Amino acid sequence: MAQSAPNHTLQEPDPVRRPARLALYLGAALILAGIVALYLGYDGAATNPLPQAQTPYVISGGLLGLGLMALGGVTIAVYVLLQVQGDLRSELGAMRESMDRLSEVIAHEAFSSASKSATPSSNGTVMVARGAASFHRADCRLVVRAEGVTPLPREEADRTGLVPCRICKP
Repeated sequence: MAQSAPNHTLQEPDPVRRPARLALYLGAALILAGIVALYLGYDGAATNPLPQAQTPYVISGGLLGLGLMALGGVTIAVYVLLQVQGDLRSELGAMRESMDRLSEVIAHEAFSSASKSATPSSNGTVMVARGAASFHRADCRLVVRAEGVTPLPREEADRTGLVPCRICKP
């Protein structure tokens, strides 16, 4: 008796959202590095009694720290934008699937109503597509989804030189 493979419930991370998580982690690391640079600049300036010796610490630690924190904030903003983009893409995909299903239902309804209302009657009505050289039964797959299909009496279709369809053989 063969054993079936265990059913894993762990979800693989979404490859589309992986750059978003990377941006979040990078932003947090940059903000943390900025805080450390600010602290080191403050610590260096606080331990020197001369104002001329404090200036390099304030400039390097302060400006570097503020720059790193600003860059981290921008990176986290990019994370938020990538998350919103991912959500919009998934909603758009769901909407596209719904539209496809809706068009299939509408096409099915149109086909069923067209085949019920436009079936060839005993008086010999056939369907002719615009620009076609042949005539068809109303339920022929070649005219069900065609545009510009008009009903025509069989005698008139024969008189105008149209030939019967080779598929539905009206």
